[in-house]
Amino acid sequence: MPGTEEILQIPVTYRGAPLENAEPHLITEMSHSVLGTRWVYDGAADPVFLGELERAIRTGGTNVKEFMSTDEGEVERTDIASVQGVNDRDGSYGLSAEAAHPLAETLSFDPNPSPTTLAGTTMVRAGEADLEILRFPRAADSEASSGTVLGRLLGTWKGQDDPVLLARLVAH
Repeated sequence: MPGTEEILQIPVTYRGAPLENAEPHLITEMSHSVLGTRWVYDGAADPVFLGELERAIRTGGTNVKEFMSTDEGEVERTDIASVQGVNDRDGSYGLSAEAAHPLAETLSFDPNPSPTTLAGTTMVRAGEADLEILRFPRAADSEASSGTVLGRLLGTWKGQDDPVLLARLVAH
């Protein structure tokens, strides 16, 4: 529709070596002036990203802090996007990893995950649950297509003050 904006979410990972059997998910190779060749992948096919996404959702995790070096020293950047995991089993935010551990066992991701995308949602199956990555973020209280929502990852950024749903963990 003219005059409307839709955000497309593509989580990416930046690697120092090619990810085995992930060629279909390679976005680009790039050259870093100090680090050399880097490989950029769609995060939905990277087991490290998937594990960290699951951890953030289960433990109420947040984004990492970003710092810049200035003449005055290290300064935290706060003008960037923020994310927050929400444990939908008890509605808690910001649990420590130790406190969240009893919520459920850690999922086991295949070293070569096979994400599937349908209607703007990428799903990765892992044991008794699915990680759903919403390619088009939605309202934070959006329902899952099926199953019980165990947790969500919400995000905000400049111009998007109300949290939107970026990903969810769904029992099937």
